Amino acid sequence: MRIRDLTADHQFLLAKAARLLGTTVRAAHLAPELFQLMGPHLTLEMRSGLDQQHPVVALGRERRERGIVWGIEQYRFAVAGEEVRFVRVVTTIDTLLARPLFDFVAVPVAQFKSFYRALRQLQPRRPQQTQPILAAEDCQRLLDNTVGFLKHGREVLARYGVAQKRGVLLVGEPGNGKTMACRWLRSVCRREGLLWRTFSADDLHELRFRGRGGGGHVWLPRPGVVCFDDIPLPTADCRPSEADRTLLLALLDGMQPAAGVVFVFTTNTEFAELDPAFRRPGRIDQVFELRKPTAELRRRFIEEAWHPDLRQDLELDRVVEQTHGLSFAELAEIKNLLVMGYLSDRRWDWDFAWEAFCQRDDAAPRRQMGFAANGQPNQPGRCRIVASDASK
Repeated sequence: MRIRDLTADHQFLLAKAARLLGTTVRAAHLAPELFQLMGPHLTLEMRSGLDQQHPVVALGRERRERGIVWGIEQYRFAVAGEEVRFVRVVTTIDTLLARPLFDFVAVPVAQFKSFYRALRQLQPRRPQQTQPILAAEDCQRLLDNTVGFLKHGREVLARYGVAQKRGVLLVGEPGNGKTMACRWLRSVCRREGLLWRTFSADDLHELRFRGRGGGGHVWLPRPGVVCFDDIPLPTADCRPSEADRTLLLALLDGMQPAAGVVFVFTTNTEFAELDPAFRRPGRIDQVFELRKPTAELRRRFIEEAWHPDLRQDLELDRVVEQTHGLSFAELAEIKNLLVMGYLSDRRWDWDFAWEAFCQRDDAAPRRQMGFAANGQPNQPGRCRIVASDASK
């Protein structure tokens, strides 16, 4: 369908909405989660078809599967002293993709600011992400190669003909702060007015399914970070699929560098094991290894991330020494066990929490049962708590 035809259809739908509301209207697209937030504050006043009396509605077992798929609805929206009438227009034409071609709300121009203020009242405030528990120099280096690169280096890079994009790789075993670091970077980007986009494995598969390659699909209209989350990265010995590998490399090389972009990847795979075509300079420029925390970082994590009530009866030096070789995720699990013990006995019992943690299959030696226990000696499993710190 040509853009001229789409524009004509859009104008037709706006005109119908204006007749229903009796005034000039302005269109806006709302994310589905916004409609969920608006639900308690909406009153449905009218529902009809576009060229007939009745609309086409979807029916399903779950409530979320029901709704209008071809027609128009009129609502009254009241929250925080603001009251707005608006209509929602939905037309489903693209049956192949099974999604609406037009799905927008039309709001009276005179009430558009009130509508916006009411929506802002409904949206929850994003929690402020704290800085990850890393060595100060590592935190600064991560910031310099992401937000700092986008905020301060683009003009100088352009002057000297350096590509205005950068690849950053976070490597390390699960539970040692890669996700924490990405959440912190996302909050810093939002605070600094930079864009943040998360690109998942599903996004990659969708691009491959539709036969669309090239960086235009992850291009950002202004400087920002593209975080490739939970995507199997190609290794030298095992590649997820040649199609995914080719598409991923094309996305990295096809990005338009003029806007400024930083790619952030996370992986549990060692850097040396990755496909050389992926890890070459120009695709990956900086590598950050997030290993199991040292005694100093474990102490900081307990002091900064654990509630003061938990720490009041703990021998901190003993706890730091006893948790030698554990990850941040394992420390968080011990904290949960401490709280669970407190809910039962109303006391902070470190020995109980530690014993409960060590009884997990992956934290303590495994005991064989049945006939094998009589015929063979016990085979100890991994015991991560005896791993040594890198600092020792």
